[in-house]
Amino acid sequence: MVERAPRRYRGQDEEYDCLMLELVLSAIALGEPARELRAALVESTRRKPGNAAAPARVVLHSTLGLRSEP
Repeated sequence: MVERAPRRYRGQDEEYDCLMLELVLSAIALGEPARELRAALVESTRRKPGNAAAPARVVLHSTLGLRSEP
């Protein structure tokens, strides 16, 4: 189950939740490059209002805490 408490969670959609879970497992737990998943995360974030010009590195750092892509 994904955290859905409104004060702690910004209300992303289920597609985002699935993408984040797969990305965390692939990139962080298994150490895979997960380039396609990273690109999908950036595109998903850019579709949100006000995020169209968000730099990929900023999106990845703010969601995954990673400084650079492998």
